[in-house]
Amino acid sequence: MSQRTIIIEDYDPLWPSQFDNWRQLLADTLGELAVSIEHVGSTSVPDLPAKPIFDICVVMQSHAKLPTLVDRLATIGFEHHGDCGVLGREAFRGELSDGSDCTWAARHLYVLASDNEELERMLAFRDYLRVHPQALETYAGIKRDLAERHPHDIKAYTQGKAFFVESCIRAVREAQAPVADAPPGQVGREITVYYGKNRAVERLIAGSGQLERVRVQELLRCQLPAPPAVILDVGGGPGTHSTWLAQDGYAVHLIDPMENLLEDACQAFAALSEARRVVRAGGVVIAIGISKFASALDGMLRHFLYDPAFLSLMQLDLVEGQHRGECVPYARYGETMASVRAQIEALAENVEAGLSQSDLPSLLSAGAARNAIDCAMWDLQAKQSDSTVHALLGIEPPAPVSTAFTISLATAAEMGEAARQQMHRPLLKLKLAGDSDDIARVAAVRQGAPLAGLVVDANEGGSAADVEELMARLAELDVALIEQPLRMEADEILADIEHTVALCADESCHTSADIERLRHRYDAVNIKLDKAGGLTEARALRDSARDAGLQIMVGCMVATSLAMAPALLLAQGAEFVDLDGPLLLARDRTPGLNFEGSLIHPAPADLWG
Repeated sequence: MSQRTIIIEDYDPLWPSQFDNWRQLLADTLGELAVSIEHVGSTSVPDLPAKPIFDICVVMQSHAKLPTLVDRLATIGFEHHGDCGVLGREAFRGELSDGSDCTWAARHLYVLASDNEELERMLAFRDYLRVHPQALETYAGIKRDLAERHPHDIKAYTQGKAFFVESCIRAVREAQAPVADAPPGQVGREITVYYGKNRAVERLIAGSGQLERVRVQELLRCQLPAPPAVILDVGGGPGTHSTWLAQDGYAVHLIDPMENLLEDACQAFAALSEARRVVRAGGVVIAIGISKFASALDGMLRHFLYDPAFLSLMQLDLVEGQHRGECVPYARYGETMASVRAQIEALAENVEAGLSQSDLPSLLSAGAARNAIDCAMWDLQAKQSDSTVHALLGIEPPAPVSTAFTISLATAAEMGEAARQQMHRPLLKLKLAGDSDDIARVAAVRQGAPLAGLVVDANEGGSAADVEELMARLAELDVALIEQPLRMEADEILADIEHTVALCADESCHTSADIERLRHRYDAVNIKLDKAGGLTEARALRDSARDAGLQIMVGCMVATSLAMAPALLLAQGAEFVDLDGPLLLARDRTPGLNFEGSLIHPAPADLWG
């Protein structure tokens, strides 16, 4: 079977008049059956490069009119081919025939009811591009890049655009229904939506002050950026949320109108005393990371946004204090936010005295604290020398890399549906629970995303007796890689069995010193900066693994773009990249990395490096 080549052409000013000819023919044929005839797709957007194929939507009043419409379209050579997997979007194929000698260009013809969601999406995307030149320019670049990389793979080409298309449609919907703060004492729209989707209606009660504390915690944890981050906590009873926010690892600023309440809270809550972030008296503010919830939770955010002293304080914390390096403690290895913070603060004088990367291993063991300092030092050196980290390392500028996307652990049905929604991504990663439903979960994901590569993270949950059967079952499901099937203390058996699926060391592999022990047990290693203790050691680990003939996976914890930026240098040429941490957050930092679907672009200089 011959393959069609994807060719992107410059916009043709004749396309609108050609569509008008089709619209007239279809209108004459369908008469009152057609509510409207819409030109959608790339050829409908002025100045947008496109495949020279027209997408035409015939809008009907209701689906009940479809049989009559099918008969009418048959008179001009169109045959009905069902919805082709898109509910309510009826596809037609054939050659237009109006009885003349006119030559009609290639086109896709669809029929949809006026209330169809897919129609709304297509029109929203078209109209957004028509009035947003920057989005149009970005989309044009994405199309040309995908056509160059996948000239014969229409599926990969289409899936590669999906993330950008969805982001534009989401922008349209948010503009049409902006989220507004609720008046003090009332429940805001976002909280209403959250409870309506995720909790029984009776849980939603009238006043924000009556929302149960545990439900407020749950809501905030869903929306906050990952720790560490600066959080402004509520007044009017200080300490209600500050304690668990600090225990979660946030840098908490407690703000309240009453100075004595601030002092009482600091003395009463050990976590706040440890955080040492109680700042000043003033109005009432709830976490800045979720400001749209402010008034619903009895806040007065707008007052503070115009307070010069407050703005100065936040600029100091957010710009000078946190935009250099980022780490995430590993509970698996006994790390906590408090312990990592203490390790970093203990080296403050050393850093001020000119500490270098070569000194770090003698002062700190490999782990999150060393990672934060190491990456921050690389960033500082680059900025002080008006250079870049890749130039300091003597390597080529980083290129975009494609990352895996994580399917969260859930039931088999839920994970299968999540995979179906992400089927356009080239690589999916899923975690196992270590129970009898694991194979069903992987099978559901494979069914939902039949063409995607799969990486399965066993999380040390397997047993020596079952590991060969696990590999055999996952091999049948075309799994490309299994991470850490056994606990690190019991993985020596892996050197003595056949690997029917490639095995990757995660918890077993921290630094380059581990490679000699692992080279016969595994086929790949998962390098994470927080395990290795920073970019410096991670590069040494990668080189040692390559010398041992092992494949490279570059992974991450759930963290912001700042944590991913150094890892992108490490990911150049890696067989597997798993740096989707920012995509799993409610909100990433600004500036952040640019994600186009699964493609991650190199970090901008004002982020890191």
